Amino acid sequence: MGLMETEETNKFTFEAFAAHPFYTDVNHLLVRQALAQLSSRPVDDPVTIVDMACGTGAVTRLVAQEMAQQGRPVHLIGVDPSAEALRRAQKSMESMPIKAEFIQGDADDLPNIVHDVDIAFFCNAIHLVPDKRSAFKQMASILVPGGIFACNSAFYEGTYVEGTERFYHLWT
Repeated sequence: MGLMETEETNKFTFEAFAAHPFYTDVNHLLVRQALAQLSSRPVDDPVTIVDMACGTGAVTRLVAQEMAQQGRPVHLIGVDPSAEALRRAQKSMESMPIKAEFIQGDADDLPNIVHDVDIAFFCNAIHLVPDKRSAFKQMASILVPGGIFACNSAFYEGTYVEGTERFYHLWT
């Protein structure tokens, strides 16, 4: 994994937040609801799933666990601008029954990074995107017809930590 190192992207991994029980419970519910939509497809039908703004891989791991339980073949991809977060995500997947590919990138590059996606997750990161309309268009462009987009956010105006605003704009 050849990663571009910058002090700015490596400074924040949001790992403590990602481990919070509320965050884990909400994301687990979202993952289960989205993956339940696969029940009409043959179990041996390969699925491509992307976890955008994957950070240290909290949602990626939930997806891997659920897909392993379903016994479905999956190409699981995590995308994030932070080299440090991606390293931690890769390490956290070492013991998982399903492996993931991690790619460094941001929302501007999304259609060049992934395509033909069956399910796309974007969890607790939309608040980082100033031009949400453009971001949603790009996310829709990577989905196959009938693809599933699962998004949530536990954030609201005023939740940025002072001094970290520039980092949030990397996902634009």
